[in-house]
Amino acid sequence: MDARFNTAVGDDGTVTLYASGEIDFQCADFLATVFLSALMRHRPQRAVVDLGAVRFIDSQGLAALVSCHRDASDAGVELTVTNVPPLAARLLAMTGVGTLFAVTPAAVAEE
Repeated sequence: MDARFNTAVGDDGTVTLYASGEIDFQCADFLATVFLSALMRHRPQRAVVDLGAVRFIDSQGLAALVSCHRDASDAGVELTVTNVPPLAARLLAMTGVGTLFAVTPAAVAEE
């Protein structure tokens, strides 16, 4: 598994799940499990999934984000997926998954 997931709680109580590496069939379920665990433990009003360090995401990764959305919605938590890399942003748009939650694209570095 070439992915890592870490959570942090901000001063305002927002739970952020930082994902890195490749989110694919080998680890997508783990992403959803880590997210749900953080929701249950911290009971936030807002949650963020930060994809800034994600190099690859496949359909199973998108399914994990749908699972995160469902769990957040069931808990009454506002979900934002942020720092979405261009490839992931295209997949979210093409599949319609990006309409389920707020999406913030990764900042484009100026050259």
